[in-house]
Amino acid sequence: EFEAGSIPSSINIPYDRVLDGKRIKDDAALSRLFSSLDKDRPVVVYTNTGVKASMIWLALTLLDYDASIYSWKDWQANSASS
Repeated sequence: EFEAGSIPSSINIPYDRVLDGKRIKDDAALSRLFSSLDKDRPVVVYTNTGVKASMIWLALTLLDYDASIYSWKDWQANSASS
């Protein structure tokens, strides 16, 4: 999905990177995964429809990030109207 288009300055973290089998990874592993993110800044996660982004959103909120979830379609619609 990331190759189909991305929001400027976004980074790609595939949803399956937060999983260990069928479970969410532990806090230490998630902290390493998100180490490039600033906890003092809001984080917006998105995928084409927002479904896969929900896994990243859940992992971020478990670590107390200020995370919001959107879809690529939301961003396209909002950026077109700006």
